[in-house]
Amino acid sequence: MASEDRDYLISNKTYNLLKKVVTLVLPAAATLYAALAAVWELPNPEAVVATFAAVATFCGVLLNVSGSSWDNSDSKYDGELITTGEDPDTGLPNLQLVVNTDPNILAEKRTVRLRSIDRRSAV
Repeated sequence: MASEDRDYLISNKTYNLLKKVVTLVLPAAATLYAALAAVWELPNPEAVVATFAAVATFCGVLLNVSGSSWDNSDSKYDGELITTGEDPDTGLPNLQLVVNTDPNILAEKRTVRLRSIDRRSAV
């Protein structure tokens, strides 16, 4: 699927970066500031920690909306595995592979995701 046809909120790269920030960096920074504020008497620890929590919550909502958008889109699929009929001798399904992603990109991927479509009843 071409990049201009995307039907999800943010790119996979941005999603993964934001997820690390929300789940690791912001809580760690809030905890670090709270601990250091207690030891070094840094100003406004409650306000700073609350700010980190508010930003993490807002970004978490953005991640959730984006994840739902991604889950409901066809963008997550690299292609389709279409069942077109059955072999008359073996009874095994006839399968057709349709690739929607550049094969050079597929070759570098660790995981490939295909949507399964059964068109036997349409024959």
